[in-house]
Amino acid sequence: MQNKLLKTAIAGKLAASASIVSAGGLGKTDVPETTLPQMSLAEIGAPYNIITAPASASTSVTGAEVLEGTIYTQLAANQRIDFVVEGINASEPVTVFLGMSKAAGMAESWLTFTEGQGQLELDPATLELLAAVEIDPLAVPEFPNSLGSIERNHESVVVPIRLSDLSSLGAEGDKVYIQSVAVPVDAEGQIVWERAQASEVDVFMLNTTATENLDITGKTGSTGGDTGGDTGGDSGGKTP
Repeated sequence: MQNKLLKTAIAGKLAASASIVSAGGLGKTDVPETTLPQMSLAEIGAPYNIITAPASASTSVTGAEVLEGTIYTQLAANQRIDFVVEGINASEPVTVFLGMSKAAGMAESWLTFTEGQGQLELDPATLELLAAVEIDPLAVPEFPNSLGSIERNHESVVVPIRLSDLSSLGAEGDKVYIQSVAVPVDAEGQIVWERAQASEVDVFMLNTTATENLDITGKTGSTGGDTGGDTGGDSGGKTP
């Protein structure tokens, strides 16, 4: 199933322009109103100092924030970044894709999520799929407790990416653009783009020379522990 979904997504990427023409012409970038939860993306370095989490914002072509951080490739090799995707619609099975490209602001290259939320903006020409995770929400009974009731209107998932050879990402000062997309899956296993959700686009500038990170403050400065073979704790995540 997973391979089928990945192949379908890649085929959809290659056929995007033709699909958009049939859907109403190029430049169809209106983002519809929706009652779906706002999906967001955050990053946590493990160890904490391999990234500076996105902390400054600009505006994309759809009006969404584009947030910038830094990946320190000298420090990050053979380490891990945890990508935290929050606000995933929990009413039906979905596949969450994590994608990366060398440019963004390409909303006109993709079908509009007419019944969804957000908009895919990664560059289809340089798009790479980093991961895909299936979520099949299950009905969970209420359990009496002293904290409150369980919330089932959205899901969150952590996608850990183990980093290896970062030399192919680019040179000093180059940027990579990362975005998550949650796509419903119908009974035949086909993805349904119309009801998809997209997070904001996070931008990382590459630092290929530094051997230490002097600025490790993310948007929250949150910290936590990760002692599973990595040095130091986790931080640098951002709150949507």
